[in-house]
Amino acid sequence: MISARPIASRPSSCSSLAGGPDIAEALLVDPNAVRTHFKRYRAGRLDELLRVEYRGSDVLLSDAQLDRLDLHLQEHLYLSAKDIAA
Repeated sequence: MISARPIASRPSSCSSLAGGPDIAEALLVDPNAVRTHFKRYRAGRLDELLRVEYRGSDVLLSDAQLDRLDLHLQEHLYLSAKDIAA
C-alpha cells in the first residue's frame, strides 16, 4: 500500500534505496539509472535532477536533409533501433 505521508516525514531508511531494483523494474529502466538519479537527488535535491548536462554534437546534416528526415519520421514510426537499421 502506498503511504499518504509527505516524503519529508517518511523514515530515513528510505534514503538507503533498498528498493532500487523494484523501482527500476516498475519504471522499466536499468537499476544503475535509478541509483544515479537517487545519488543526484541526495546531492542537490530537485535542482540537481533538473540540471541538464547533456551536450550534443554539431548537426552533420544539411537543412534539406533535416527536412527530408523530419518528413520521413512524421510518416514512419520506429519502435526500436533494430527497426531503424532494418
